[in-house]
Amino acid sequence: MKSNRLRRLILICAKDAPRLDAGSVTNDLLYNKIKRIEDKIEIYHDNHGNTDFMESFKAYMGEKGKPDLFCEYVGPTFVDSANEPIIQLADFVAGTLLKIHDTTQVIADKQIFNKLLEPHKIVIENWPLFKEYCIETETENKWDAPIEEAMRREISNYFVEHDNSDEEINRMQVATLMMLLYNHDYEKNKPIHADAIIDRLEQVGYAKISKQVFTANIIGAIRDKGIIIAGGHDGYRLATTQKDIQDYMNHDKSIIEPMLYRLDKAIDTIRLATKGDLNVFEDQQFIRLGRLATAYKNNGVPN
Repeated sequence: MKSNRLRRLILICAKDAPRLDAGSVTNDLLYNKIKRIEDKIEIYHDNHGNTDFMESFKAYMGEKGKPDLFCEYVGPTFVDSANEPIIQLADFVAGTLLKIHDTTQVIADKQIFNKLLEPHKIVIENWPLFKEYCIETETENKWDAPIEEAMRREISNYFVEHDNSDEEINRMQVATLMMLLYNHDYEKNKPIHADAIIDRLEQVGYAKISKQVFTANIIGAIRDKGIIIAGGHDGYRLATTQKDIQDYMNHDKSIIEPMLYRLDKAIDTIRLATKGDLNVFEDQQFIRLGRLATAYKNNGVPN
C-alpha cells in the first residue's frame, strides 16, 4: 500500500438502478477514464463467471480497446485470483471501499481505512445521480430537500452535456464536480482546497493549470450554469441546503458590497473634481454598472 504506483479509480454504482445497462455503462465510464490517464492499458480479470460472460466481456473490450495513436491496449487476460497478487490486492481494496461507502454498514474504523487509501485516489464517480439513489441527509429544514434535488438535477445535466466533450476544460469541470459530489455524499460535504483539486486533475492526466485559471474557467464556468459552489478560506463545496446558500450569499456579500461602496466614493470624488459635469456612467459600457451603483446607494451603504 506504500507504493506510489498504486492508483485507484472508483465508480460507486447502484446495481438495482433501472437505468443501469448490465455493465456496459460502468465499463464505458471506467475505460474512458483510464484511457485518459495511461498510454498503455493491460486488463487482468478474475477468472469467475460462466463462459458466456467471459467471452462477451472479451468481445466488448476487444471492440472498445482497439489501439489508436494515443493508447495501446492489451487484454483482457483472465487469471486465477489465488495465484495473482494484483487481483488479490484489487479484491482487498474493493472490499474495503465497499465498507466505506455502503451506508447500511456501520464500521468503527471506516475513517481509518479511508485515510489509508486516500493518497492512492484519483477519480471517484457516482452513478447514477438520480434522487432515489442518493444518500439521504436528515434535516428539519423544509427547503433543504428541494434545494439538493434541484442541485443534483443541474449537476446531472452538466455531466450529460460535457462529460464526453472534445474540449478538455469541459471535462476538467466534470471531474471537479465529481470530486465535490463525492465529498458531499461521503465526506459530510468537507471542503476541498483549490490546490488539491488542481493536483488531482493533473493526476488524472489533464494539463497543469494555475489557480487563477481554475477559479475563472472551472469554478466560475460551473457557477455560470446555475450550480452553486460555496467557496471560502477552507476550500470549495457544493451548496445543497438553505444554510449553504446563506453562507454562499454572505461570502459574495462580503466582496460585492465593499466594492460598490468604494465605487460610490470614487464617483463622488470625480463629481467634485468636475463640478458635476462628468458622469462616467453615461459611457455605454458602464450604464448597467451605474444603475447598480445608484440602486445600492439609494438603499444605503455599509457603516
